Amino acid sequence: MIGRNDSTAGRRPGRHRDGTPRRAARLAALPAIAALIALGGLAASAEPQQGTPKAQPKPQAKVKGVEPDPGAAPPAIPDMPAPASSSAPAPMGPPPGSMALPDPLADGPKPAKITPSPTPSARPAPRDSEVRPAEFDDGGPSLPGATAPPGGSAPGGGTPGSEPDPFALSADRLGVGKQKVQLSVEVQASPIINLGKETTVRLVVKNESNVDALGVSLVYQLPEGLKLNSSTPPSNPLPGTTRYHWPKPLLAAGSEWVVVLKVVATSTKSCEHAATVTAKTGSRANTIVQEPKLKVEATSSPGRVLKGEQVTFQIAVTNNGTGPARNIVVQAKLSSGLKLGSDDIVEQTIGELGPGQRYDLDPLIVDSVAGGQQSCTVDVRSPDVTAVVEDQRISRVVEVTRPELAVKLEGRDQRFTGQTNEYKLTVTNPGTAPAKKVKVVVSLPQQGGKLLQPYPPGSRLDVPTGKLISTIAQLEPLQSVEMTFVYATTTIGLYRATAEATAPGALRATNTLTTEVSGIAVLDVQVAQTSRVMDVGKTNYYDITIKNSGTKEATRLQLKGKLAGKLKVMKHYNVEKGEFAFNPVTGEFVFPEVERLGVGQSITLSLEVQSTESGPAGCHVFLAHADMVSPDDKVEDVISTTVTGNGRARGTSARP
Repeated sequence: MIGRNDSTAGRRPGRHRDGTPRRAARLAALPAIAALIALGGLAASAEPQQGTPKAQPKPQAKVKGVEPDPGAAPPAIPDMPAPASSSAPAPMGPPPGSMALPDPLADGPKPAKITPSPTPSARPAPRDSEVRPAEFDDGGPSLPGATAPPGGSAPGGGTPGSEPDPFALSADRLGVGKQKVQLSVEVQASPIINLGKETTVRLVVKNESNVDALGVSLVYQLPEGLKLNSSTPPSNPLPGTTRYHWPKPLLAAGSEWVVVLKVVATSTKSCEHAATVTAKTGSRANTIVQEPKLKVEATSSPGRVLKGEQVTFQIAVTNNGTGPARNIVVQAKLSSGLKLGSDDIVEQTIGELGPGQRYDLDPLIVDSVAGGQQSCTVDVRSPDVTAVVEDQRISRVVEVTRPELAVKLEGRDQRFTGQTNEYKLTVTNPGTAPAKKVKVVVSLPQQGGKLLQPYPPGSRLDVPTGKLISTIAQLEPLQSVEMTFVYATTTIGLYRATAEATAPGALRATNTLTTEVSGIAVLDVQVAQTSRVMDVGKTNYYDITIKNSGTKEATRLQLKGKLAGKLKVMKHYNVEKGEFAFNPVTGEFVFPEVERLGVGQSITLSLEVQSTESGPAGCHVFLAHADMVSPDDKVEDVISTTVTGNGRARGTSARP
């Protein structure tokens, strides 16, 4: 109860700080005290003094969303100015001209100014307009350390274990399109409470958007100096902290969620209530996955052509997939034997090809420019299609046939003058088609000599040009025709023969054979004697003549011989230099070497011999020189003489 107003008897009257008597100040505050008693329920009624209007009770002013709290303390009463006269009690109510008392019933309570007191001033609760709405474009994570209450939801919404990823929501819980969540949170608490009295704190969360908020999490920080008695719904304390957590899996659009706390002040100090709300939101979109599949097909016509003819490729592209393919490029790559003008890569485009559609491209007509197997490889591609080589590439092979000609001319590459050269000419068709009307022309050497008959069958000699001409009506693939002819050489030089084969279709083949014809020293040796029969003791003369009838000078001529019977050399003649050698035991003799013997020249070397007994005799000579074609070549001559002992021989004893 409020102390009595007349309890000043026997005490020294005191004065207020501004000089006003304390009693007068107390009397002036009686109307406000009466109003506070009515609000706090401390007295059933308070009668004013006579002449004072009866105060009309009003409901206690409410903080938005907070019911009147019986544990809340009334606002502190400020010092009032002293009345004009202290001789009579002041009437109930504020005197004229004094400061008006704050009305605790006014809308939107404001904290009263409190004189120095052990309890600090309380901070007012924010208004709705002062609360900044929270906009969540992403779902926030669940609070660390939060545990689900028994039978409750896991932090962040849902049942424990229902969300494998605390940072993500499953697609089936999300809406389609843009999802924008706007939440507001407000802490509603009395600005002033009494020590030890239970009071109510309300945590109000509103979903002010048009979409549901998922995984809503509310955390309240219990201020120091307060004790939580209960909460509705039950709280989930975070271990090791004074924070409490309430999860809500879903907060519907436009709805409100209120958590009511019952707290008791345990110490006199200023308390700061803090509540944090987080939520998850997400969006989903439906995408249909399509797979366009392209397949290319190609045919060639004809499959076998003669070189120079055209080949037609018909190309078609089909979309065997489930989605359209756009910006399709069809590329045909030709091998070296096929050309479209001067190009070997040709591209055609298709704008779009829907599922199941087929597109036949314009025929690709190309020229065959080389024989053999030629190919056209077709590739199809699109930025919408994953490449599948076996379906998007195809190759078609065309056999391009063509006749071909090959000529081979064989013969001796070295000959001597006066010798013949036998030529062998082979004409072959290594191609894949018959060669028709093949003309073969052999240009004969112009240095000298002549073509000897007979000529090859079916050939003729064109005398003005000196060419041998033949014709082959048809030469089948891989068929060969051979012909031979003989040419005689007469002069020194290079003999060049060229064979050429031609046929319609620009077919041509040539081959040339060059023969080096050299001069040769052709030597002949002959032995003559003055008498075929001679007597014993008489002399005879052997004249040995060497002649060069060839086309080349002979060098280093060496003449050797041997006497048969009982003959001995008495003298030798025409030896310009060097020494003559004779072996009387064996009868062998050697003339000095002759350095050279020109073309058409001759030389005679002579021996004077004498017989010592009768019987057969003779002279055998051998000639060698440095220009012999082969060491086995022999140039020799032999002559026989008869020696008698009757003195009737016809020979003479002296040289004629």
